[in-house]
Parts: sequence; C-alpha cells; structure tokens
Amino acid sequence: MSSANGQPLILKQEAQPLAHYPHARVAGGLIFVSGISSRRLDNTYEGVTYVPDGTFRLDIRAQTKAVLENIKLWHSIDEILQSTGASLKNVVDLTVFLVDMEDYAAFNEVYNTFFSAETGKQTHIIYGQDAAQCMRFHQNYSCNYQILTYVAIWFVIDLGPSRTTVAVKELPSPKLLIEIKATALASV
Repeated sequence: MSSANGQPLILKQEAQPLAHYPHARVAGGLIFVSGISSRRLDNTYEGVTYVPDGTFRLDIRAQTKAVLENIKLWHSIDEILQSTGASLKNVVDLTVFLVDMEDYAAFNEVYNTFFSAETGKQTHIIYGQDAAQCMRFHQNYSCNYQILTYVAIWFVIDLGPSRTTVAVKELPSPKLLIEIKATALASV
C-alpha cells in the first residue's frame, strides 16, 4: 500500500520498529532504509557479551558485521532491497552513527570487507604526475587515465557508496555501538 510519501516496507521476520516508522520507504526511484542496528528479531543484540557480574561487553567488529549483514542480506537492508529488485550494489549513500570514534578503525576494517573494489566510484586528481607514474602506483586497480596538461585524473572504479560517519552521544540502547541508514536506487 502506497501513501503520499511512498511505499512503506515492513519485514515481519526482522526486528520490528520501536515506533511508527517502516524498515524502509520507496519513493521517487529511491529506497530510504531506516537506521539499522545489530538488534535481532527477539530484541537481543549481536556483539553483546554478558559477564557474570551483570554487566556486558560490546564488540564493534561483531556489531558492524551484523549491521552490514542486515543491510546486505536483510536480514535487513538487502532483504528490503531485494523486495524491490535492488541489491547492496544499488546503495548510493550511507550514514553511519558511532557512539565512540575510537571504534572508527575497527568499523572500517569490517566495512571494507563489504564495500571493496567492486561497488562504487571515486575520483582522485593527481597533480604533477603522468599517467605512467599513476599506473605504476595504482597497479592493483582497474584505472582509466586522462591527462589535462600536467594533471592526471585517476578513476578507481568501484569503491562503495558515499558515506558520512558521525559520532553520537548515544543510540536507542546502551548495548548499541553503531547504527547505519542507507539510501539506494530502486531497481528498474
């Protein structure tokens, strides 16, 4: 059922929204995926280890992997994307919310396993170097070169969606270290 602000998508087999919002909304050829965390259908959290004294330890790598798996396979986002005929490769923008920027490197370590040299585009402008130098330096990438006087423009094909990462004071649960929301192109 569509509404004035697009078609809402709610997946029964996933952790249910805690307020009145869908898992995603399709509008104007785009899929807007609500913030995804490591919360499971049973309201437990991936990346949380309980200790005997009643406290818990949080693992940013496990939570990042769970969130990106939820996005990829949806379990969360990819299931949403697949329900519209799209996939993780259709994701054009991610907003990442981290509770602690000390987790940034560990987050990127896991993130880079999901978005490698197969899913986006990035442009680098290299001054004062010729194409041969660029080619030797970037020999592990699929590159196209264009020389404009003394400027070489190097296109690394396929790096992943645009992304913003911000630190937040807290997320909806003290057991969460990360949440990610996504925007993807709806498949044609």
